[in-house]
Amino acid sequence: PPGAGLSAKPSVTSIIVSGAEERILVLDNGEVVADGKATIEDGGVPLGVGEHVFEDIDEALARARGDELERALEGARRAGERGGVLAEPLGRLLASSRHRGTALDLLEKLGPAAVDAAPRLAVEASSKDRAWASRASALLVIVASERERYVQALLGALTGGDLVGRESAAALLTPFPVEGLAPARTLLRTGSASVRMAILTLVGTGGDVMRPLVPDVELLLATEQEAGLRTMAARTLGQVGPAAQGSVPALLAAAKEKDATLHATAIEAVGLIDAEQAYDELLAIAFGAHAPGENRQAPAIIALGHARSKADALVPKLLELHGKEGIEWTARESIPLALANLGKGAVPRLRVALRERDPLRVAMVCKALGAIGADAEEAIDDLVALMTDKQGLVWWTEAGGALAGIGKPAVKALKKLLKEKDTNVRREAAAAFGRMGIEAKPALSTLKRMARSDSDMGVRHAAERAVDLIDRALDEAKKR
Repeated sequence: PPGAGLSAKPSVTSIIVSGAEERILVLDNGEVVADGKATIEDGGVPLGVGEHVFEDIDEALARARGDELERALEGARRAGERGGVLAEPLGRLLASSRHRGTALDLLEKLGPAAVDAAPRLAVEASSKDRAWASRASALLVIVASERERYVQALLGALTGGDLVGRESAAALLTPFPVEGLAPARTLLRTGSASVRMAILTLVGTGGDVMRPLVPDVELLLATEQEAGLRTMAARTLGQVGPAAQGSVPALLAAAKEKDATLHATAIEAVGLIDAEQAYDELLAIAFGAHAPGENRQAPAIIALGHARSKADALVPKLLELHGKEGIEWTARESIPLALANLGKGAVPRLRVALRERDPLRVAMVCKALGAIGADAEEAIDDLVALMTDKQGLVWWTEAGGALAGIGKPAVKALKKLLKEKDTNVRREAAAAFGRMGIEAKPALSTLKRMARSDSDMGVRHAAERAVDLIDRALDEAKKR
């Protein structure tokens, strides 16, 4: 029944909130009333009247289930444009499979007033459902037009809500350095752990506009007690790259910490920022004595891979380390990656290593040359010689994989290898073309002919597989 003082003509269609002291009622004429006082009328609220009604609907949206939630949504629907205060709880409902459609409908009606739902809208804008994502994206553009309110809403989301909302808000703040930097700096010092994580993510991925916060991140690395936050700070500085050069001493200090994840992340960050500045320190870590499971050697080797100007001197050291007894497998597996990161400058020394035919090194060197890619073009002849070696040493697969990694510059050489008498060489050359993808298109007709008529069944199967892989790669390229 309607509350005291209500007109007798309209009837109650639903009760949004019912309690001992007050009820919020929706009437069939569109009015929303509380305790008998009209609070929402014709889509608007008289000034100074009924603010508590919105608070009650907000609470109902946040906690409601079933019918109670339906009534709260009806209250939001009746609120019209003035329902902007309900945008944040409506945004949370976008994650509800049952009510997401109604929530987005209501947010679209709010227009710019839906600004508090911006973090959630950003999440929905990346949905695989294109129509849904398009609606969320369009509304996000509308709410972003209210720049000041938009930034305030995002800053507010950093200090509350769930992790998804905080991370989304951090990402959306990136284009607003003037408004976002000062609050972000404060939150980086005083916020909860999850909020500071969100700010660190923002600094690491926000580009140049967030660079003024690098000293604050360094301070957190040096003074914070919680290892997880310190690790995240080290990772953030690594993401910033050379612009965080002044943080290298702090990272090297963190590299001496006992926490394995922290010191590994700090070492890797040094490599990303300036491996050449810290070359001697990284060498000492990579080639020094290590306790089992310490997890310092492998990150240091990877970091050294960024010291490209030192490639000529560094490659022999890494090759020697690869053959050293007692080296942990993680460190050994890191060496090809480091050699690849050294790039073109490492190729002359790697060619020398190929010619030495050291069985403990050849496979690793081939892997590194393939990862270097087209910049390893000068090693093609050495790889062909390795693939056709007549001395009884067989590295067909390793050499073929390296030629595939080099890509287009190796096509001519691989086509010649398809004519070799040795079936192993023909088979691995065909397989290399399959791994090469669209760059192997010039060999497609030859491979099709081999798939039909080569005298060796293994070669025919390898050629057929290569044709299939190349065709798939070409189809994917057309779609893009």
